[in-house]
Amino acid sequence: MTSEPADGDHNGERVWRIGRYRIEAVVGTGTFATVYRAFDERLEDTVAVKVLAENHSLDPEIRMRFLTEGRVLRRITSPDVVRVHDLGETERQQPYLVLEFAWRGTLAQRVRDLRATGWQPDAADLRAVAEPLARALDAMHAAGIVHRDVNPANILLTTRGAGPPAPASASSVVRSDERLVLADLGLCKDLARNSGYTSGGGTEGFRAPELRGGPAIIDRRADLWSLSAVMAWLATGSPPGDGAATAGLRGTARDLGCVLDRGLSDDPATRQPDALTWLAEVEAGLGQPVSPLSASRTAAQPVAGPTRPWRLRHSAWVLTSLLLGFTTWAGFLYIGIRAQRRGWLVAAALYGVAAVALFTIMVSSPMDDQGNYVSSWQDSVGTVVMFTLLTGGFVHALLANRTWLAWLAGSRPRR
Repeated sequence: MTSEPADGDHNGERVWRIGRYRIEAVVGTGTFATVYRAFDERLEDTVAVKVLAENHSLDPEIRMRFLTEGRVLRRITSPDVVRVHDLGETERQQPYLVLEFAWRGTLAQRVRDLRATGWQPDAADLRAVAEPLARALDAMHAAGIVHRDVNPANILLTTRGAGPPAPASASSVVRSDERLVLADLGLCKDLARNSGYTSGGGTEGFRAPELRGGPAIIDRRADLWSLSAVMAWLATGSPPGDGAATAGLRGTARDLGCVLDRGLSDDPATRQPDALTWLAEVEAGLGQPVSPLSASRTAAQPVAGPTRPWRLRHSAWVLTSLLLGFTTWAGFLYIGIRAQRRGWLVAAALYGVAAVALFTIMVSSPMDDQGNYVSSWQDSVGTVVMFTLLTGGFVHALLANRTWLAWLAGSRPRR
């Protein structure tokens, strides 16, 4: 950031600027970035400027992920997703995003303040949150994006502004002059350009089972789990990850608990197929009229999954391991025949069987009716076989030739 005197400041005080944006206050800090309220001096408007931390700006992976957030946001045209206005870099090579400013804070803070007064959500409150979030995720998923971190702190409230009049609402959570927007795509996964293979991520209590722990395969249904967790948190006061039972909703919200239980299933295949189907079920569970958008989606055919869903056969690692497996098999077979060594022939047979097994797993990996990868035993077994082929031959050769290697390392004459 650069500093220079503010134009027209009669006290002569110095203020921080990032480009044409005059920094006014810090509105949020995180592990990777700081968000400022700023004033766009050219357009005379208040904006949010999200700046990547200086130490993380030197990390190519984090830097690229930050820039990807801005580029992805430009692809999503939805009033329910925070808008990005600009992308730039400070004099210290810190990338920054210029976003619309949410004047009314986060959903987490709004609900916290309401609960402090003894408030309990009703059907209007639940629908006021469910509908814009479902529309936001539907727009993101249509663009091939999985958010991966839907939680109350990433859901913002802002003034409605110009546009069509707000629908009549008796909600205390999202008021009639407000708009709810989904923000913070720092952990998003772009399925249009990458596979669904990803490491863990998300926020505790709102993280889908497939995002906990090690690498996994994800698709848009991971966001539906988080969306259901947000609704359970809104209705009960705590996310399901903290032990709240959605069964307690059935007495007050009719079948909403059943809908959320489906969305919170550990198996992605049993969750709703898309966000608008989820919304239609939530509205029916609340006893509310089904919105035209979700009704049209429910009546239509299921939305197709990512255009290039990940399968085992799509991975470059598979092709590499098959090539190395063939090389290992051929090498062991050659030595076994030339040297008439039975052990090498047995090893060649084992590596050949492993290569055939991996190919079989490749072509039999299950998919659901939307074309999405379904996690199954093939994933675990295929991974073990793949890495056996990648590293087994090399390690095996080292062990089989350890006597020669020891001589090579220490006993041969030195020149």
